[in-house]
Formats: sequence, structure tokens, C-alpha cells
Amino acid sequence: YWRARFALRRLAYAPGLTEDERKQKKEEIKLKTKYKNFYNPRTKSFLTGLLLRVLTHLKKNNIKVQLTDFRRKVPNLIPAEGVRFNFQNAVENRQEQLDVLEQALVQHRGILSCATNAGKTEIACAIVKSYQEALGKWPKVLFLVNRISLVHQTAKRFKKHLGIKVSRIGGGSKYFGKDVTVASVQTLSNMVSDKNKYETKKFLEGLDIVFIDELHVNSATGVHRVLKFSKA
Repeated sequence: YWRARFALRRLAYAPGLTEDERKQKKEEIKLKTKYKNFYNPRTKSFLTGLLLRVLTHLKKNNIKVQLTDFRRKVPNLIPAEGVRFNFQNAVENRQEQLDVLEQALVQHRGILSCATNAGKTEIACAIVKSYQEALGKWPKVLFLVNRISLVHQTAKRFKKHLGIKVSRIGGGSKYFGKDVTVASVQTLSNMVSDKNKYETKKFLEGLDIVFIDELHVNSATGVHRVLKFSKA
């Protein structure tokens, strides 16, 4: 990776190349090193989101690999009668929401790709409720948001739909909840970096479900700092 970075800098001063040749060289170098900056040579590891790309690359180069998955096994969370919003209050069960809910329960992880105002928070609540109904206990949940106003807004909706106590981190509050915790990414990532961070790490390691709201506008550094301690 660093050799490629150095080569790209050198290309800017290559007097023997035309502009088109320089552009072509840059693209070739970038393509060869596209994912190498995600690999940590010290720990010999990479983020699990890149696993499919790594396996594809190994297969393409006829490299045999044995894959051992140490992640928690998620049980079947879909009830026999089908998915539904079984909330404390009356909520309309729209088919597009139920389709997303079912896919989330089947896939266990991924992106909830829904239109604006499609009810993503309600779907998240339904995922938590499905877990509780399947296993007979509430999961330990972390819902990450990027603004303090969303911490309060999301916590109210979880409490309204599920009828359980919801803890908040952000805006002066730093209390880890027993079941559901809604947190500001900035506050929680700062807590991970604090001197007294043992309690925070212990909380993150015990999570069953993690939601990240509006990830495309969230702090990537802050989210990574938090999630690297989670085993959910």
C-alpha cells in the first residue's frame, strides 16, 4: 500500500510520460492496491465486511482457504405465523415494511434500504421485538445516531412501541441500559477513548444487536472506534 502511495507521488513528476500515460498508470496502481489499505499487517486482519471480496480474490488465484466463523450463531427469529409489528401501541403493518423486516431477520445483518419516512425506526423496533418473542428475553441493543435530538426522539419511539425502559448516551447522559440504549456516536466514541473505558468496552462486548442510523452522514472514525469492541 505504502509503495503504491509513493509510486503515485512519483508519477506526478515523471517527465517521460504523457498526460494520458500518467493517468493510465495511476489507474493501474490504484486498481492493484484498491483494498490493501483495509488490511492490518500487524494483526494480519481485515474488516469482516470485506470477506466476500477476499474469498473471491483467493478463488480467482486458485488459493485454497479454510473459513472458520467465530461469530455468534443467530437463531431463527421468524414466527410460524409470519412477521408482524407486535407493539404496545396500534401501528399499521404496511407490506413493504414487513418485507424489509423479514429480510432483516433472515439475513441477520445488512442495510435497511428504505425510502424517506418509510418507518426504519419502527422496523428496528420490530426486529428487537421479534428477538424477544423468539428467545423469551430482551436482547441487549445499541442504536447509534449522529445527533442529540435523534437520541431523544428514537428513545421515545422505542419506549412507546416496546414498552420498556430505554437508556440514553449523549447530551449529558452516559447510562448504559439493560436492554435498549440509544447513543450519540460522538459521545460513545469519546467514552471508548476515556481513561475509564473498561465499563464501556464491557458494555459493547455484550451487545446482541447494533443499529447505525444514517451511516452515510455519521462519523466513520467514531463508528469504527465503537464497533471494533462489539461482537454483535
